[in-house]
Amino acid sequence: MHRPDFPSATGSISRPSAFVLLPCVLFVLLVHPPARGSAQPSSEGALDRAVADYERGDFERAARALAEIESEGTLTRQALVRLLVHRALVAHALSDEAALDTVVLQLATLAPDALEGRAPPPILRRLETALERTGGERLRVEVEHRATDGGLRVDAHLRGDVGGLARRVTLRARVRGRGGWPDATEGPIVLDAEEPERIEVVASAIGPGGAAIAVAGTASHPLRLSRAVPDSPEDDPGAHRDRTGDDTALHVALVSAAIALVVGGVALGVGLGVSSSQPDGPIHFSGPAVLRW
Repeated sequence: MHRPDFPSATGSISRPSAFVLLPCVLFVLLVHPPARGSAQPSSEGALDRAVADYERGDFERAARALAEIESEGTLTRQALVRLLVHRALVAHALSDEAALDTVVLQLATLAPDALEGRAPPPILRRLETALERTGGERLRVEVEHRATDGGLRVDAHLRGDVGGLARRVTLRARVRGRGGWPDATEGPIVLDAEEPERIEVVASAIGPGGAAIAVAGTASHPLRLSRAVPDSPEDDPGAHRDRTGDDTALHVALVSAAIALVVGGVALGVGLGVSSSQPDGPIHFSGPAVLRW
């Protein structure tokens, strides 16, 4: 009698099972990726609890929790803005005028729009005063370089920090094509190079909780220095500033204004030959989020 062949436990059934299980494993990993080793989730959770304390009216406890997060947490820039907003709310609730003035001034240079729709009128009036004091200036990192006997000296400085938000400014610099990024330093760097165009820089202003509050370049898109040209006859001819950060909005405005002038001239020429009965309306232009030069 012929007996049918059945696959053994270690035979052909193992191979089809592998093809079935592999997609299942990949699906599970995509839906539930493994947790990364980072202190950020705990800081976010602590921030949520501090906000809950404020909303319950426990302002003293909320103030203590926010202070602990600032000193021990690992915050993103967005989380830091959220922390500062609730610090302003807590300070207002506790009638801590000095703390409120400080945090509103910090928000005026970091994220002035963050208080809109969240803060009562007294805080918004303080924000208007802070913006007048700063002239609308935002936090920005400036990278400076000058020629030295040993090559090029590169340094970074934070501008516009009237609220004292920054804790330190870190700098990394390298000669393009000579390996990876060195460790960050808080002081100037001297590189063995004569052409500034070959220098790549990453500079970051670090605020409370380790948040990057202003940057100049990133590891994937570093700031490339330009040849030293004095900004004015009084400037040191051997020094040059490579500016970046939130002051790029000025360059966006200049580009937008130039475009507006060109388009306005074209529109004026076209308008001479068409009916003027159509209503006039504003023309809006938007530039890129970041300009690199």
